[in-house]
Amino acid sequence: MTEQELNLYTEQEPTIVSIVPAQACYFERELEILKPKAILALGKIAWDAFLEILKQRGVIASRALYKFAHGAEAEVTAGFPRLFGVYHLSQQNTQTGRVTPAMYAAVLRRIRRFLEDRD
Repeated sequence: MTEQELNLYTEQEPTIVSIVPAQACYFERELEILKPKAILALGKIAWDAFLEILKQRGVIASRALYKFAHGAEAEVTAGFPRLFGVYHLSQQNTQTGRVTPAMYAAVLRRIRRFLEDRD
């Protein structure tokens, strides 16, 4: 592999195509054991990966109905966790101010209220 090829390879972000098959069995088992009421997706890749697992299970027909954004919230279907999304805590997002501690705190408060209301 040339240096240029290596740089292209290492700079590529993971995709759901590479993540879902490798991690799905672990994540699905955790869902069965923990039965969470809420899922916090740290970034669009995590958001899409969770939705892709639901799509593969036949729970949803398409991921396209659920748009990711910081603070996004989706009730996918009854009996499944509510999905919350936040921008990933990358240096690019934190150092540029795209995401701030206050923005995270607001989403975490919403999740707490959601969980308290469900008890």
